[in-house]
Amino acid sequence: RSRASSDALDPARSHARWSMLLAALGRRAGSRLACAAAAAVGAYALNPAARSQCDPAPKGRVPLPPSLGLDENGNGEMKLTNLDVNIARVEDWKATIAQAKEAWAAGDKAAAEVLLRAALEKASYFGNESPPVATSMHNLAEALRHTGRSAEAITLYEPAIALFEKSAGPAHRTTTTCLLGLAAALEELGNPAGAVELYERAVRELRKVVAEEPKRAPGLAAILVRVGEAYVSTGNFAEAELALTEATDICVAKWGATSPRAVQPRLLLAETLLSRGESVRAEREATVALGASPTDRQRVRLEKVLAECLVLA
Repeated sequence: RSRASSDALDPARSHARWSMLLAALGRRAGSRLACAAAAAVGAYALNPAARSQCDPAPKGRVPLPPSLGLDENGNGEMKLTNLDVNIARVEDWKATIAQAKEAWAAGDKAAAEVLLRAALEKASYFGNESPPVATSMHNLAEALRHTGRSAEAITLYEPAIALFEKSAGPAHRTTTTCLLGLAAALEELGNPAGAVELYERAVRELRKVVAEEPKRAPGLAAILVRVGEAYVSTGNFAEAELALTEATDICVAKWGATSPRAVQPRLLLAETLLSRGESVRAEREATVALGASPTDRQRVRLEKVLAECLVLA
């Protein structure tokens, strides 16, 4: 018990012991644990479209939301000697998340929430600073946000981000995805300026990664699109133009000028340019986007841009 309590005060040690547990279980469980490990260190997002805290991560313990009823004293001693029990615990946690995902897909969001709360309870066995707890917090936050409870979701996103940053790093995909969820929640609550700060933070971290791993540039482009949209919401069209231009350039470099993947950033760029009174450039961008197989909805918006450009010509 004392060792579990000390781990709760030392996130690095807690994560190291979690990693040791996965390694030890891997020697016994083989491929079964490979799936468990993948689930434990990454966010199992309910929203497949999601890709991707204004204050630094707090020092010491990250307090758990009081409504979840979890023991903050490091409940759950991970005993490496009882591998079968630990395998069962991991797989039970995974199964609960899978059931939540099935309930969500079936439209039973209330049942999904109950299951996600149960998954968070089960994750506490591994320590309240462990990757499963961070993942479970993120999952529940996503569910709450997508059911219109963004304020409540924020109380889960923030500690989850702090844990992901400590265990996986600030530029890891799971950290970024959670950060983007928090930014979206702030936007939904009418705080685009707060969202911009988070998007900029995600961009800064991802730029460092892209410098070493160019293949992750499309991920940067996706975040830049959201940055651009947030800037537009705050009326900062100059910064929006810069972000959307960079996003467009990344997509064109990766997939070509006529790729459908370059349509959305180019569409947003055309709309932003038009808002700034640059109708000639807006017309050029919209014309290129129209020739890149836009969706019906995108086509309507592009044709509107072109129509307004003709009026201003």
